[in-house]
Amino acid sequence: MKNNTLNKYYLLILICFVFTFNIHAQIGVTETFETGNFPLALWQDGGIRCNIVNSGRLNGNYSVELFRDGSEANTFTSNMDLTSYSSIDISFYFEFRALESNDDVILEFSNNGGVTYTNIATISRGGSFPDNDTDYNTSYTVLNSGVTTFSTTSRFRFQLVADNNEWVYLDDILISGILIVKPEIDIIDIDGDPIDDGGVNSPALLNDTDFGSVNSGSSVTKTYTIENNGNANLNISSWSSSNGDYVVDNFGLTVIPFGSSTTFDVTFTPSGNGTISSIITINNDDFVPKDVYTFNVQGVGVVPFCSAAVITLPYSESFETGTNG
Repeated sequence: MKNNTLNKYYLLILICFVFTFNIHAQIGVTETFETGNFPLALWQDGGIRCNIVNSGRLNGNYSVELFRDGSEANTFTSNMDLTSYSSIDISFYFEFRALESNDDVILEFSNNGGVTYTNIATISRGGSFPDNDTDYNTSYTVLNSGVTTFSTTSRFRFQLVADNNEWVYLDDILISGILIVKPEIDIIDIDGDPIDDGGVNSPALLNDTDFGSVNSGSSVTKTYTIENNGNANLNISSWSSSNGDYVVDNFGLTVIPFGSSTTFDVTFTPSGNGTISSIITINNDDFVPKDVYTFNVQGVGVVPFCSAAVITLPYSESFETGTNG
C-alpha cells in the first residue's frame, strides 16, 4: 500500500447509533487518517490497491482510493457488534475516475467476520451516477433479517469491480443504526449466579434451585432476582409453579425499568417423602422464547419415622400371633 502525505487532511468516517426510545443519542467513532496508515479504528486496508491519498477529491484533501489494475480492490470495516439494531443505514460520498460505463462499486455486508459477503448495493457508472470526476452522495439501508442478520462479527466492504486503470474515491462514510427497543429478562440467585431460561442449568446447588432436604411440614424459601438488561420496561404478567409444594410470591415489582431489577421468592413446603420437583414459570413481555421464562427447582421431602407405641421394659415377644407388626 502506498501513502501520499503532502498535506494534512481530516477524513470523517463516523459510526453513530441512534437510540429511539423517547430520546435520541449518538455514539461516534471518527477516523481522521492523520497517521496516514492502516489499520485504523474502523476501516481497514484492503490490500496494495487500497490507499489513503492526497488527491484533493471529494470533501477535503485526503480520501480512500480504490485502484483497479486486474486485481481486487477493496476496503472493509473491523468487526462490529450490530445485534442490538433492527436496521443499519450507510451513507457516503464517492467519485469515479476513468470508470467505463456500467463498471461497478459494490457495497457488501458480512455477518461472519468477512468469511463470506452479501451484496447490498451495486453502484454503476451510468443512470443516477453518469459521470467521472463528479462528487456523488448516496445511502443504503440494511435490515437485520435473512442473509443480512446482524451478528457480533458484522462487517461492511466496498469493492471496485472494473477493468484496469480505473479508480473510485470514498469519503465521509456514515453508518447509523436504529436500536431494537425491547426488554431483556435474566434471572439470577442471591449470589449472582445465572439461572438460564428453559431449565438448562437447573436444578443445581450452585444457583440455589436445589432446595436440599426439608422435613415434611417445614419450609425453605429461596430468593431470586429478575434483571432487566434491555432498553425498555419489562412487564411481569404472571407467575406459577407446576407443583403446589412450591409457592412463588413476594414480587417486589411487576414493571421493571430497563437497567433495574426486582426480587421474588420461591418457598418449598414438602407434603411427602422423597424428591419433589417443579417448573417455575415467569410470564413477561420479552421477545420469544424468553417471554415464557422457565426454570426447574428440586428438593427432598423428609418424613421423620416415629412410633406412637409405648413399650415397657423388660419386654418379651413369643411371636405366637403368627402375624407381622
